[in-house]
Amino acid sequence: MKDKERLLTMSEPLRFIFSHSALREGWDNPNVFQICTLKEAGSALSKRQEIGRGLRLPVDQDGKRVFDESINKLFVMATESYEDFAKSLQQEYEEDCGVTFGKVPLTALAKLEEVVDDKAVPIGKERATALRSALVAANMMDEEGRLLPGFEPTRPGFRIALPDAFMPLHSAIVDLLASYQLQRHLGREKNQGPNKLKKEVLLTPEFQALWERIKPRTTYRVEFDTDQLVGRCTAEIKRMPAIKVPKVVTTTGALHVKHGGVDTTAVSSVSEALHTYGKANVPDLMAYLQNETELTRGTLVKMLLGSGRLTEFFNDPQRFLDQVAAIIKHELHRTLVDGIKYERIADGPESEWEQLLFRTTS
Repeated sequence: MKDKERLLTMSEPLRFIFSHSALREGWDNPNVFQICTLKEAGSALSKRQEIGRGLRLPVDQDGKRVFDESINKLFVMATESYEDFAKSLQQEYEEDCGVTFGKVPLTALAKLEEVVDDKAVPIGKERATALRSALVAANMMDEEGRLLPGFEPTRPGFRIALPDAFMPLHSAIVDLLASYQLQRHLGREKNQGPNKLKKEVLLTPEFQALWERIKPRTTYRVEFDTDQLVGRCTAEIKRMPAIKVPKVVTTTGALHVKHGGVDTTAVSSVSEALHTYGKANVPDLMAYLQNETELTRGTLVKMLLGSGRLTEFFNDPQRFLDQVAAIIKHELHRTLVDGIKYERIADGPESEWEQLLFRTTS
């Protein structure tokens, strides 16, 4: 533990740390994703400290915070049942942090939006009160707004019996109520077990039809018409927002130091347009676009000349390059997806997979 910073480097092969009081205070490792306690948690404070070790945003190899929700997950191997762990954690948050799970305030319902005259507007307090009464009647929540066990959005075919006036908002209402569930933020990991082959599924006509379509061995190739790609990109570059000359706004102010603090007063404000880059050093247009799109110079020249927007490059070169490159890459992606062609491999002893290969002997 003398060289703690080394544990944060991507080249460090160490993946697990077994700690006995060494990591309790004084060192915060943001890249903690699994916590396994080997003893009973003594107090609520110590339990909260242990969980807090993994509730920090991780960092990448450059030290920048990672906001990817698929990565920002903490797995806790607790020494108690999931129900007890979740219940005690929810109670601690409500008592100490003021965070209430499972109770939907009326103000949240009032912020639900509906479309009126092609505009999204909140339903307001009056309609939110009527909606809460409807949810109480449907046994989704009690009079205080606390969710009841009847609210199970993960159950197949789940629907809330609402008045016709609120049915267009059904999905938004379910999502709002679900966001106040502790289960949205805390979930139980499924127990692992052997996968069993369901023979009744293999006998259904739907599966047989699907199997006939996917079992042949195939190869694929990508075909696209260069002229079609040039036409698409040229049309989109023509329609992109205008690249205007950048402006610099200079504001002059006066600073006054008084007994009560510092006071400022605006004196004047001047807006000045920059000169174009016609005679200044500009980025290499073709090299930049080639590097971003991997297309030939000839293809890029056709797009730029055909769009009639090339002169705007000298207004703001970098902005022009970024917008044009984004358009070309988007259209190139569309063209490649449309041009994927699958071809079946010639018949032979290994031309198709048999279902027997996927069956287990048990």
